[in-house]
Amino acid sequence: MSTMKAFVATDDGKGEIRDGLPVPSYGPTEVLVKVRAAAVNPTDWKHVDLKLTVDGSVVGIDFAGDVVAVGSEVKDRKVGDQVFGLVNGGSIDTPGRGAYAQYVAIESYQLFNVTSKLDQALPGSKIPQSLVSTYEGAASLPCAILTTAIALFFFDKTPIKKNAVTGGKFFLVWGGASSVGVSTVQIAHYLGYRVIATASPHNFGFVESLGAEKVFDYKDPNVVKQIKEYTNDSVVVAYDCISLPSTFQLVHDSMSDKLPGVVHNTLGVNPEKDIKNFKSDLLKYTFPLAYLVAVEKKGFGVGGPVFTSPEGLIPFMKEVWPQMNNLLVDPEAHLRHMPITVLEHGLESARDGMDLVRDGKNSGTKIVFQVE
Repeated sequence: MSTMKAFVATDDGKGEIRDGLPVPSYGPTEVLVKVRAAAVNPTDWKHVDLKLTVDGSVVGIDFAGDVVAVGSEVKDRKVGDQVFGLVNGGSIDTPGRGAYAQYVAIESYQLFNVTSKLDQALPGSKIPQSLVSTYEGAASLPCAILTTAIALFFFDKTPIKKNAVTGGKFFLVWGGASSVGVSTVQIAHYLGYRVIATASPHNFGFVESLGAEKVFDYKDPNVVKQIKEYTNDSVVVAYDCISLPSTFQLVHDSMSDKLPGVVHNTLGVNPEKDIKNFKSDLLKYTFPLAYLVAVEKKGFGVGGPVFTSPEGLIPFMKEVWPQMNNLLVDPEAHLRHMPITVLEHGLESARDGMDLVRDGKNSGTKIVFQVE
């Protein structure tokens, strides 16, 4: 167990599998996990294709697997535990700690678990939305849950309890069938918001089953008007889970023209620059970046932009982690993963998985591959 195989970024922007890489060392408060499954996120292909990291950096952030070693100060995990979490994949500073690898090292408190035993799905299978019961389902969740949690619990300061929000406040999830959208619809509904969302028509039923009371076709040219009419111009919280220049404007325009509100984005947006007729007197914007629950700073590319963890975020998330984990086992929360497509060829499928996500061929499904 001194060396491992992993998918790494390369200078040519293609990426490759390399063998004989050192297994990550783990500190006194960390554990070493044998990875059983890894999920594909847009940030993964961007790190490779756009050369946002250095040659040899292991990419991937979402994983699930088995604890095989624990640090000397770890009390909450033991060898054999089935866990899932998020690591700083594609890192320039810690290039050996990505999820597309046979082993990852991670702080013990930054792991999720469920009470039921995790099974391994069949290669090439499709898993419907469900409670977490497989490594593949578990691997699909960490980035989505954390991205939602930073917005709702840290920035919005919403208590993590059922029906914490009263008064029938509308919460718009733009991209309700995306991985972050699926998490946000469920958690916002649990908290007591009246959740509405956008999606492709073929995903309407799925998003409604998660807790959205109304779903709108994001391609409809009258979608903003429809949202305003349905909500009587009273959307006060929104999560733009797509975060493209076009959605920046549409989400902004869907917000109430009379009530103060907040818009969360999965990618940074400068509303003063990127949005026409910005409602600066009513709206504030946040950028919940999941990496920043684990590291103080996240850089993208050599000499590229560096994002700093908001003051207080890391200790806050450490404190509420058990409550977030409870959302996975609380029967009232009933937090489910989205439908999953398991690629057939294990780690050899990593490049294919990134291509599928980059090319938008994963509507309503999460791409996951197994790691041998």
